Amino acid sequence: MHTSYISCQVYEIQRTFPIRTAHMKSLVRLYNSLSSCNTTDETSAMLRNTFELASAEDLHWLVAILTDKYTQKIVGETRLKAWAMQESNTPQWLFDECRAVVGNNIETISLLVDGDNTYADEDNSHADSGNTYADEPLHEFMSALHSLTKLTSDAQELWVLAHWRCMSHDERFILNKLITGTLRLGVSKGLVLRAQSEVTGVTDSALPYPFCLASPFDISPHDLGNVNDWQVEWKWDGFRAQVVIRDGELHVWTRGEELVTELLPELHGPQSLHALSTLHTLPTPGTESGVDLRATRSLVLDGELLCFESRGSTGYAAVSFRLKAKSSSVAVVSDNPVVFMAVDILEYNGVDLRARPLSERRVLLEKIIGEISAHATANRSPENNTLHSNHSPLNCAFQLSPILELRTWTDLSALRDEANRNEREGLMIKRRDSIYHVGRVRGTWWKWRKELFLIDVVLVSAQPGEKKRTRPYSEYTFAIWKEGQLVPVARCDLGPDKDRILEVDAFVRLNTLERFGPVRTVVPALVFSMGFHSLERSSRHKSGVSVRHPIIYTHHRDKKAEDADTIETINAMLKEQERRSKT
Repeated sequence: MHTSYISCQVYEIQRTFPIRTAHMKSLVRLYNSLSSCNTTDETSAMLRNTFELASAEDLHWLVAILTDKYTQKIVGETRLKAWAMQESNTPQWLFDECRAVVGNNIETISLLVDGDNTYADEDNSHADSGNTYADEPLHEFMSALHSLTKLTSDAQELWVLAHWRCMSHDERFILNKLITGTLRLGVSKGLVLRAQSEVTGVTDSALPYPFCLASPFDISPHDLGNVNDWQVEWKWDGFRAQVVIRDGELHVWTRGEELVTELLPELHGPQSLHALSTLHTLPTPGTESGVDLRATRSLVLDGELLCFESRGSTGYAAVSFRLKAKSSSVAVVSDNPVVFMAVDILEYNGVDLRARPLSERRVLLEKIIGEISAHATANRSPENNTLHSNHSPLNCAFQLSPILELRTWTDLSALRDEANRNEREGLMIKRRDSIYHVGRVRGTWWKWRKELFLIDVVLVSAQPGEKKRTRPYSEYTFAIWKEGQLVPVARCDLGPDKDRILEVDAFVRLNTLERFGPVRTVVPALVFSMGFHSLERSSRHKSGVSVRHPIIYTHHRDKKAEDADTIETINAMLKEQERRSKT
């Protein structure tokens, strides 16, 4: 194809959508700002601030990008790689070496190309002044990207190269992610939609409520006062979630505010929806004559996602597998059927119940789950049985978390011992008059986990945190001894201690053995004490086991790698756990 024809195509699209870097600068600032947020509140504030500065058209694109809905692939990584290698005169072998260090193609491509902002300065002298969404509309740039699909491959190359040359490394990285349809900013969909709702004033009926969290139980049971003022339940070993039913649609949200509805057909199948649709006749706490039937029919439940089989719940790993599975096929559902263990009710028929006492909410919850269960049992048949009775002993996908009998505070320790035996995660202790708070309010809800297993482990590899493309190395793999070799047993961070993170980061950089993309293996010299709540057999791990909720405690500066625990110690713990479960 003639260069003059290609240039005409590029000129036409650049005439309509001239090269400007402010679009990328805005997205880069958003990307870096979100990466630096350490709490949910910080992330929410950042999103609100961003949305308030955006026009209605730009807000549409921002929400699409943040919720991973923009996945259009305009140019593939293979073509970008070829263009970058030609632009930077980089041979294949050198690109491969760079890629091995960096960890992925997009980052490597962004680093190889040299930009000097010359084009941007000539074409858009105000690019660095007033880089607001109003000055440089994001939606115009996204329209330009979409117009790339109408160009030939050669014209696309010239357009991309022109932009690369006038962008910084971070801007090229975001652009490359956009045109390959792989930009992921790592923010939960729930946070994005809630921030959008707060800014626009338009309520999304699918959104969950902020979760009420419990505080670690670090006091004596006798400090709680009258035992009759408290309600005790199992702390289930599953995924915390809310089931939101509004406007005739059911949505399932995890505590991380990820929408997982489509992965759990047993919760939103015809049988469950039919049962839930009959719940508009029950009275609502705080009203004299029941609910106003003209109100929007709705139901919001708080609880845990669990997998069940004939002997009971199968633990966190089975639920995790279901939520990470790429499909919800009949085979996947049949092998790991999920139920929703309801612990609280937050909304009913348009009435927000969170300010009502727990005791009142519990009465309504028992009635609702009772009706759902009765309906499911009466209509259970092989044709509509989504739980597959050959795996699950339950008749309904919605279950009620039982209240445990508690006469004296001495009984509490006995119940915790029982949790150790029956694979529960521990106990939940709640004031009967407590409201459903936002977040963690000390003194109303407590969580008393079962006793931790403790082992000594060795740091064997590290990589940067998920939110960070660069420093520091803050995610670590720890190992134990098996047949004379160190085998990985857990992967976790070191907690919020920044000084310890920086100390280990420095060790990783000075004691690297090999590099595999972003991962560095290190000299096995640092020994830590690690606690965890339970063990599970795992064919995916070289050690043969996986640990639940690993927590790093002490850095044993006086111990050497050979002092770490062995697989025999882990197997003994696993056998004891299985023995307790059977009894």
